[in-house]
Amino acid sequence: MRTPSLLLVLPLSLLACGTDAPSPTEVRGRISDDLGNVLRESEAAAERSSTALPLGAAFSMLERFVPAETTALAKRSAFRAIPLSALPLLFKNDIQLESVDEPAEPSATDELIEELTTTLFTDANHVGDGIYKIPADYACTEETFNDDGSITTGLDAECVQQWETIQLRVRVATDDDTLTLALQVGANHDEPLRFALTHTSLAMTLDLDETGQAIAALAPVFGESAPNASLAGEVTGTLEVLGAQSARVALTIDRPISVAFAEAGIALDGPDAFRFSSAAANVAAVSFDGVAGTGSVVIDLGETRAHVPGESSDFDEASPAIDFDLPGASVVAMLAADQPLRLTHVALGNRTTTLSVNGQQAVAIDVNPDDGRAFGAILSHDASTGRDTIEVSPLLDVRTTVDHAALGDDAPVYDVTRVLVTGTLRSGAESDRIEVISGAFSLTTNPAEFGFSATTGQCVTSTLVEDASSGELYDQWVVDGCN
Repeated sequence: MRTPSLLLVLPLSLLACGTDAPSPTEVRGRISDDLGNVLRESEAAAERSSTALPLGAAFSMLERFVPAETTALAKRSAFRAIPLSALPLLFKNDIQLESVDEPAEPSATDELIEELTTTLFTDANHVGDGIYKIPADYACTEETFNDDGSITTGLDAECVQQWETIQLRVRVATDDDTLTLALQVGANHDEPLRFALTHTSLAMTLDLDETGQAIAALAPVFGESAPNASLAGEVTGTLEVLGAQSARVALTIDRPISVAFAEAGIALDGPDAFRFSSAAANVAAVSFDGVAGTGSVVIDLGETRAHVPGESSDFDEASPAIDFDLPGASVVAMLAADQPLRLTHVALGNRTTTLSVNGQQAVAIDVNPDDGRAFGAILSHDASTGRDTIEVSPLLDVRTTVDHAALGDDAPVYDVTRVLVTGTLRSGAESDRIEVISGAFSLTTNPAEFGFSATTGQCVTSTLVEDASSGELYDQWVVDGCN
C-alpha cells in the first residue's frame, strides 16, 4: 500500500494571491519562458562568479588570522564552525561537461519545466478559476512485479482515498507581470506555501501560520492527533536576475518567526517544550556579477533565541537543556576580482551572546563591547609573496567566557578569553607566523601564562605542543623580532 507523505507534498507546491486567473495555456507559457529564464540566467551568473571572484582565497585568508583552534568554544562546545574556505561552495553549481560526441542530457531546469507543464498544469487538471488539482499519480502510483517478469503499474486504492481527502490544489492568478501560485491544502484550502514568478525573479514564501493550520487539519487524515505545536511567522526566499550573468539571492523573515512543539499535554511555554524564535529581518542577500567580477554578501540576522529541552533516559546519558540567545549577527562583505576583501559592520548584535546549559550560563561572547559592538576589516593578498594582510577598524576585540563545568566537559590546557587587534597584521611566508605591521595583537588566556602581547615590528608564531600531564595538544605562542 502507498501512503501519501507530507514530505512528498511540499515539492509539488507552486504558490500566493492574485487577481485574475490565467488560462492553462498562459500558465504553461509563463513557466516555460519566465521560470526557464530565471533558473538558467542565475545558474550562468553563479558559475561565472565562482571563477571570476577570489572567494576561496578571500575566506581562507580570513581564516588564517583567526586562532579558532585555540578557543574553547571551537574545540570543546557542541557548536562547530564550518571552515570559512568552504563558503565559496555556496556559489558553485553541479555542472558536468558533456562529451561533444554524446548528446547532451536534459538539464534539471528542462526536466522541471517539462514536469510542471505536462503533468501538473494541464487542461485535464484545471477545474476552473485558476484552480488545478494535483492528481493522485504523484504519490499513489505503485509497481507490481509479476511472476513472468513483467511489471504492472497502477494506483493504490487506499492511498488514492487519502489523497482525495487531503485535497491538494494549486491556485494560480496574475497580478500585473507577476504569476502567483498557491498550494492549497485540506478542506479549508490553507495556503502554506506561495510562489511569485516574473521574467526575472522567483520568490518562495512559507507562511508558518497557514502551515500550522494545514498540519492540524491533515493529522486526522493520517490517523493521528493534531500535534501539540504552535507555528507563526513568514519567510521568503528570492532569486532575482539582475542582468547578464548577474543575480541576487535573498532570504527575508517577513513576520517574526515563533515555533514551539512538545509532547501532548506539555505546556509550550514550559521547560519541556522546544522553542525557536527570530525577529523580522532581511536575513541574507548574496549578489554576484560574473561580467564585472564583483559580488557582495550582506547578513543581518535579528534577535534569535532557541530552547532545546533536556531528555532523560534509563539507558543513555541524559542530555541537558540548552538555551541559546543571539542578539543578532551582521556582516557586509564586498568582493571584486583582484581587489581586497572588504568587511564592514561585523557584529553580534547589541549585547552579549550566550549559551546556557540547564539554566546556567556556559558560554558568553562579546564583540567590541566598548567600541560600538562592531568592526570592519580589509583583507588583501600579495600574489608575488604569498602574504596576506588584514587591517581592522576601529579594532577587533572579541571576549569570551567558558564554564566547562556547566558544559559538562573537562577544561583544556587553556581557554582564549580575549583576542585584541589594533592596526594591521600580515601573515609570513608560513601560515603559522603573523607579523604586526602596526598597532598591537594580543591573546588573553585562562590560565594567563599562555597568552601573549605583540606590538609593531614583532612577530607571533604558534607551535603545537603536548601537555605533559594530560597529553593534550595545544598551541604555544612565541613573540619575537621577526628575524
